[in-house]
Amino acid sequence: MTRTAVPFSRAWLFASLMLLSSLSHTQAGLVISTGSINNRQLFGVTFPGGVSFYGRAEMVYAISLQRYQTGPYLVTEMVVDMAGVTSQFRVYATEPFDPNSLQQKLPDEVPSGFAQNKGVPSGVQKLADRGTEAASKTESGLVVKDYPLSTHAKTIEFRLGKAEDVRELYEAMLDLYTRRGRDAVVSRSETGSQTNEVFQEINRLGGTLFSFD
Repeated sequence: MTRTAVPFSRAWLFASLMLLSSLSHTQAGLVISTGSINNRQLFGVTFPGGVSFYGRAEMVYAISLQRYQTGPYLVTEMVVDMAGVTSQFRVYATEPFDPNSLQQKLPDEVPSGFAQNKGVPSGVQKLADRGTEAASKTESGLVVKDYPLSTHAKTIEFRLGKAEDVRELYEAMLDLYTRRGRDAVVSRSETGSQTNEVFQEINRLGGTLFSFD
């Protein structure tokens, strides 16, 4: 794959498209592109399995990232709040909870009664094993909802396979939300087995498409 970076102006963009300079580029799972959404007021995120989310960029008023433990899982979750909309846009990844990580964080001096129990309690270990088994059977893009115990009301949820993917999406969206800027694909072409991409730095969320290949 070759990557070409171009300045912001359209004149430089056209000239650079005519004279592609080759730079080595390793593309991760997340692809940031601009120009594929005709309505510049919208942004979109597409996920494996043919599911997607589109929203109005000016209505985004909060983007957050958190990591927590629930049952046998560790969850990495990004939440986007939209003004005037009761539903949240949530993207998360789950991984089996490692109970040994808690034991490593215990203070050097603990109550004697607690210290007599060496290793991970059997009940906690069973919970972790259950999480590992469930995670191995669930597709990476499939959101699991447990009705009627949990209705997941007012949430639009998407699941990714790795916590790193969630964090990468969060950092990319945050860079554009705060106008810090990000490189985005403005043109892509195929030459045999080679993929040629032209990149341009953008600094706005509107008109941007985030895709997971």
